[in-house]
Amino acid sequence: MKKILVSQCLFGGDPVRYDGKSKEETDPRFVKWKAEGRFVPVCPEVVGGLPVPRADAQRKGEMVVSRSGVDVTEEYLKGAEEALRLARENDVICALMKEKSPSCGSSRIYDGSFSGKLIEGQGLATELLRKKGFRVFSEEQIDEVEELIAREEGKCGEKHADEKSSAEKSNNTGRNIVLIGMPACGKSVTGVVLAKSLGMNFVDTDLIIQENEGKSLQRIINEEGIEAFKRAEEKTLLSLDLKNTVIATGGSAVYYPSAMEHMGDNGIIVYIEADIEEIKKRLKNIKTRGVAMSKGQSIDELYEIRKPFYEKYADVVADVSGCRIEKAIVKIKNLLKACAKLYEE
Repeated sequence: MKKILVSQCLFGGDPVRYDGKSKEETDPRFVKWKAEGRFVPVCPEVVGGLPVPRADAQRKGEMVVSRSGVDVTEEYLKGAEEALRLARENDVICALMKEKSPSCGSSRIYDGSFSGKLIEGQGLATELLRKKGFRVFSEEQIDEVEELIAREEGKCGEKHADEKSSAEKSNNTGRNIVLIGMPACGKSVTGVVLAKSLGMNFVDTDLIIQENEGKSLQRIINEEGIEAFKRAEEKTLLSLDLKNTVIATGGSAVYYPSAMEHMGDNGIIVYIEADIEEIKKRLKNIKTRGVAMSKGQSIDELYEIRKPFYEKYADVVADVSGCRIEKAIVKIKNLLKACAKLYEE
């Protein structure tokens, strides 16, 4: 089982935050990993020698200073080194760290003015871990951590892993499997494991968009607007020329009839359906995830708009509500066996 370094405040137990509290994560996947014993918890600030509670501190350039101006950089650097030692000692595949922290922040930290203003940046422990080659995610990126675990471990949990299913044996037409569905329904994670299980290639169209545009999905939306994002997405989908590939699409892929027709010409379109309450629990990073939704629109409203499109284009509907990845894969493969389109020349 692959290990993950995790911020102690997310892990729970003894309170370690500066204010004497914790920020225990409640995402079901996080809770599952914790129960499995997958986590290696650490609070860089505490192992660096700082007490609980302690003065609030923020990063200013290469320094970390308290609200009263006390330089605590040495303790933070010591804690970063200890976090690195634990990561190496336990051969972790990544770190899951508390966003905004001067130690653990991975993309946003406070600007050092103690005014509540956030800027792009990272904490000292995160910076050191990344310099030494470790991948670091925040609690807002549990989807990405789940996908990484799936890639690294790549096991579907089927009883006879060496026996190929009918779908594996018979899909010699080169057809793709195209996954559609709401954000956070599990398309990327499912796609990685499904592709490995079936001996197919895998692509995530969101990642292709980011590579083509040279910026994150959210930056495209913030800087150029939703319509520009949609144009980039449609262009990417129409440019796909793939065979024998599992394709995980963005949640808004179904907005483009020509793109859906293009992907359906040589693909089986699978709607990954998940309970809306599960989706809402996972979508904690909705404001930074790069979702094409109108200002003020709720996830429920987005779901009601998109669901008819998912159902319209789907050759197969796989309801994975409440399913672990292993069960979801088995369900999808069984549905594919019954899909005549898979075997059409």
